[in-house]
Amino acid sequence: PAMTPDAALPGGWSGLVYFRLHGSPRKYWSSYSPKHIARLAVSLRSAPASADAWCVFDNTASGGALENAWTLRTRLMGADPSRHRS
Repeated sequence: PAMTPDAALPGGWSGLVYFRLHGSPRKYWSSYSPKHIARLAVSLRSAPASADAWCVFDNTASGGALENAWTLRTRLMGADPSRHRS
């Protein structure tokens, strides 16, 4: 979780967009909601075309990072992730 509201958004050089997510509300343990992932996908898509855009999920203690990363990847590729669940 960001320590201040301004820390929730990338800042600085426009040539790099970098999100590092540790889980919220429980750091390293909590998974992110589909709504949060959808907002993140919008932010990444809004990055300048010339910028390198990165997102690292570090909420690995409960295994949430892999699922969150896959959901984000699916959203960025334009597919609805809910259709891939069984």
